[in-house]
Amino acid sequence: MARRAFVDFEHSLNTAIKKIRDVLNDDADTPRYIETIPRKGYRFLAPLNHDAVPALEVPSPSQARWKFRVPILIVAVIVATALAFLLIQKLSHPSRLLITATQQVTLNGNVSPFPTIETDGRRAFYFKGSDSHLHSVPVGGGAETSYDTRFAVPMLLHISPDGSTLLVKENTGSSGVGAARIWLQPTNGGPARPLGDIEADFAAWSPDGKTIAFSQDGAIYLTEDVGTTSHRLLSATRRVSWIRWSPDGQRLRFTVVDAKTVVSSIWEARRDGKGGPVALKLGPDVNTCCGIWTRDGRYFIFQEMHDQRADYWVASETRMPFRAGMLAQLGGGGVGILNVTASPIERFG
Repeated sequence: MARRAFVDFEHSLNTAIKKIRDVLNDDADTPRYIETIPRKGYRFLAPLNHDAVPALEVPSPSQARWKFRVPILIVAVIVATALAFLLIQKLSHPSRLLITATQQVTLNGNVSPFPTIETDGRRAFYFKGSDSHLHSVPVGGGAETSYDTRFAVPMLLHISPDGSTLLVKENTGSSGVGAARIWLQPTNGGPARPLGDIEADFAAWSPDGKTIAFSQDGAIYLTEDVGTTSHRLLSATRRVSWIRWSPDGQRLRFTVVDAKTVVSSIWEARRDGKGGPVALKLGPDVNTCCGIWTRDGRYFIFQEMHDQRADYWVASETRMPFRAGMLAQLGGGGVGILNVTASPIERFG
């Protein structure tokens, strides 16, 4: 068996050499490349050209280690940068708003049936239930000032960005529901003038003071000339109240009430007229309303009503990893809050 294998190998070798000679056009009797050496084998006659063969560089052990470390270092730098960014954001902007201190600024607890407050950053404006006077008090506390107005049952809706004028609705019913004439009331106690001939459920100024949004018959309208003309922005097919603009002036959020379930919810509309409910993640059939943005637009504060009690929640508007849409209760419970407003004091500083 061993002899047979040797013969087969020798025959195969001879066949291979013959094919190589055919390719090289070489002759066995007068060889130029391959010479036959009897009983020994074959010899290659052509000189070797070492320059034609590229040298292979074998990396040193240190180079090999560095080759594998580079991807690890890149990943480590990316992770470290992301963690540093999150840390800076957390240190410079707290993840939630908290009530750290409170201060009573008024002495009379007799408030309006529609307890809305507005501020220009220096003074807080409000109506009381006992008279038709517009009242104001410094936000840091101090003497209360009041001015007589034309209203019998006023509802304070909003304040202009420059703090000079209030939007006031003259209510005709005890619940504040239903369209009524909207008035422009100067904060310095001057005479009120109507917002054109507009009767609306609610109204609010845009951040630049150039546009007023108002709701009427389940739709939202915009007027740029203080009520002279208006155009429809969105139809919600439900009663719309408590309109508020985003700080950049590109969105509106407002409260709608379902006529069948009588459950209120917060909706949003964009400048292009598209809109719908805002997902606030408090579960179905939860009454939410009366939302406001903080001046920087990073937080949206809204009211939840249950068991004759009103609580305020804070929703993070910052779209960051692990924190998008984050909710926290303002103050963590305790005494119910009837109304809140955001201070624009930075505009005047």
